[in-house]
Amino acid sequence: MFNKFTPAIKSVLSVKLATMSLASAALLVGCGSDSESVIEENAPFTLNFSAKSAGETVVCDSTHNNFGTADDGLHSISVSDLRFYVSNVKFYDENNNELNVELDSNDFQLNHEQGFVGLVDLTSNTAGACVDGATERTNESITGTVLNGTVASVSFDVGVPQAVMQDVIATNTQEDAPTPLNEMYWSWASGYRHFVMEFTIESNDVAIVEHVEAAADVAETTEEIHEDSGDDHSGHAHSADANSTTGTGAVHLGSTDCKGADDVFALESQNSCGFVNTPKVTINNFNLATDTVVIDVDAMLLNAKFSADDGESVPTVSCHSFGAAASTDCSALFENFGLSTVDGSADADTNLVFIKE
Repeated sequence: MFNKFTPAIKSVLSVKLATMSLASAALLVGCGSDSESVIEENAPFTLNFSAKSAGETVVCDSTHNNFGTADDGLHSISVSDLRFYVSNVKFYDENNNELNVELDSNDFQLNHEQGFVGLVDLTSNTAGACVDGATERTNESITGTVLNGTVASVSFDVGVPQAVMQDVIATNTQEDAPTPLNEMYWSWASGYRHFVMEFTIESNDVAIVEHVEAAADVAETTEEIHEDSGDDHSGHAHSADANSTTGTGAVHLGSTDCKGADDVFALESQNSCGFVNTPKVTINNFNLATDTVVIDVDAMLLNAKFSADDGESVPTVSCHSFGAAASTDCSALFENFGLSTVDGSADADTNLVFIKE
């Protein structure tokens, strides 16, 4: 009697086994799909940078106008060097959750055990004002992979992290420092400059030009009188050159007060410089596919005094971060970068220089 139902039982078992096999296959396919989905979320990114003035891209052979305060007239500038370090790069989604990111390693990006640092260099040395000042290589982006989510905002620091600076200086010489930290230091082992922009200045103010030309005429007349009288005037400055309407500008933001009294190296006996001077940047509503981080040169030089004073004979803008609180140029520039001249701290909310476009 049992044998009578055996084929039926076998048939049912076959159906059940087939169903289980299909289910198992479906599970395996499902697992494979989830894995592929995760891989697809690993999206390579490029965070692009540029510099602009009045909407025009700043390059080595461009000139940009209308700089200066109401008191010192109008000036034009030509940028000869523009480089800066980027670190502590973070991306956030629309709910302000931090996303997981892997940053590439290459000649411009160092994944150091103490933190990441990348170099953005927007000027070469092949054209215009950059021929005598900039470096040969250029880099306009930071690259990597976003491991999860969609980027809605970005934040980063402009500078070398203190822990990275400390370790690199303590364990390397100037010759074997890892790229891109083999440049941009004040002098080797004294600390790093975080942001460098150098430029030539030309006065566009008619009154200033006329004043300088008049001074040059007086100097030339005086020179002729000395020659006629046979006076020995060697060593006297030739004011026609000294009072030229062409000057120079230097914006050097970097960490200072980095050594103790008996230290040979920066951060030898301390973990942080007295004045870190590392600007912070936060940009909301940022689309990695279409937006660029822009250095607004107009905002950077806002309220900077261009005309010659304090013994200067040519238009000059000079900030080297040393004694920033006492420097008229550094005071204005630090404020524009969101930096405190009192203690070197940074506030991203007051940084006017880094914007999106």
